[in-house]
Amino acid sequence: MCLIIHNPKAREISHEILDNAMNLNPDGFGIFFHDTKEIIHTMKWEETCDLLYAGRPYTAHFRYATSGPIGKKNCHPFPIDDTYSLMMNGTIDRLKSSRSVDTLELCKILNGLSESKMLDILATYACRFALLNRSTGNVTLVNHDLWTVRDGVHFSKGNCFPSELKPFNYTAPKSSYSLEQDEIDREWEEWLEAEDRKEVWITEDYEDDDEGCDIVQPVSCTNSLVSVAVYGTLKKGHGNHRLLTSSYCLGEGFTSDPYPLVIDNLPYVIDRKGKGKRVQVEVYRVDANTLDRLDGLEGHPDWYQRKQIQVQLYAGGTITAWVYMIPDAKSQTHMKDTGIYHNRY
Repeated sequence: MCLIIHNPKAREISHEILDNAMNLNPDGFGIFFHDTKEIIHTMKWEETCDLLYAGRPYTAHFRYATSGPIGKKNCHPFPIDDTYSLMMNGTIDRLKSSRSVDTLELCKILNGLSESKMLDILATYACRFALLNRSTGNVTLVNHDLWTVRDGVHFSKGNCFPSELKPFNYTAPKSSYSLEQDEIDREWEEWLEAEDRKEVWITEDYEDDDEGCDIVQPVSCTNSLVSVAVYGTLKKGHGNHRLLTSSYCLGEGFTSDPYPLVIDNLPYVIDRKGKGKRVQVEVYRVDANTLDRLDGLEGHPDWYQRKQIQVQLYAGGTITAWVYMIPDAKSQTHMKDTGIYHNRY
């Protein structure tokens, strides 16, 4: 659902934050430079990086498509009239269309109105807006209570920040992104020892397409822990996360391969590897009792099915984790495949 970064003083923003912003919102980019009043749209990663690191005051929009086709012409901001343009983070359901963008439809409604009237109308929506004045270079942010401010920079949402997820009774290092894999392993071992937890491991041959490799897998036993990658309502901040509050969090990451994540009243990943997008997940180490509760919630194996796939962690390294998916065959009969695929929920 997009991201707006408002950086009026040209403050330096960390590479981690900007990389996350681009990875999580891959469907186009637009930027408004306050000093020259210039608007640039692009679909190119390299150009986006050059624009963000130009050292100039800007307001930028990273698009995550929820309505309308993906392409340069649907990148924000959209013109309202000869003076004003608009960026939006959020969705207005009644304006959504498969052929147009809700923000563009809103701009048509605002056309011809005074600035004060535009701001009054925008404030009635539970979205974050940046109203750009192309004559003066000024930017007005709407619905301030929905924005996050860090070091003088406004973010329309905070999912681009380095992971603030912390495992149970564990103090994370200052920058998890700088960790090498051996450091991650050492932190994990220290946590296991502190919690007096036991694990038994075996190594089995894991087939991935035509390439075999050795993957370490936990043996099923009462005290063993397994990795589970979750999306949807099991993630932090959602209702079903209560099942994971005492589990160790390895951090956030993406599925190594694309999968179709459909959001149709509820989110579900279809077991169709190579289709869709790489899905953002949170990865936890869970014990047998927690795994049983997760199976019960997801209706495994009769509804969702639990399957092991490869997940790349933001902090570095690739692990094997269980993910709950809808079987591909069932997506054709019981669950609707809308054809609109997301990379996060």
